[in-house]
Amino acid sequence: MLLVGGRLRRVLLADRARVVFGVCLALPVALVAPAAASAAAPQSYSFSGTNSDVVHCATFDDNFTDVFSGTGKIYFDAAGDPVRVIEHDISHSTDTNSVTGLTLHEHDRATLIVDLVAGQYSFRGGPLRMNRRGEGIVIHDTGIVVFDADNNILFEGGPHQSLSEGDQAFCDALG
Repeated sequence: MLLVGGRLRRVLLADRARVVFGVCLALPVALVAPAAASAAAPQSYSFSGTNSDVVHCATFDDNFTDVFSGTGKIYFDAAGDPVRVIEHDISHSTDTNSVTGLTLHEHDRATLIVDLVAGQYSFRGGPLRMNRRGEGIVIHDTGIVVFDADNNILFEGGPHQSLSEGDQAFCDALG
């Protein structure tokens, strides 16, 4: 999820949280200018993209491609300042062992909530779940994790295998 490796979930979720923080801090200049009354209404947006990268394991590489999309809404206070962002993210990943050709898939859904007033963000849902035929779930990251603006974990509920094991979870799943 957040504090490990270069996987998209970390990019999608952690980096998106940082981007959301940065964008929202710039919003008063960009969005409040039209009129204070209209600035207080929530603003919706959508996004999508792909990301390919490699996790280097001891005896093979995990070549992966992630496809992601989502929708979000930015909420403002009465003064027109952004105070909260909620994103609903969907991602699908294909991970392939470079030596054996074993391919595993993820089908993930998560909600990112950024509280700009408290300086915290959280991920809820199933941001990372990978299954292997005949074995069942081999990476299980579901529940909630709350971080402060410096990426320190404030609260963790549920299994968060990728958070605790990092890229090694992917190496073990594909090994």
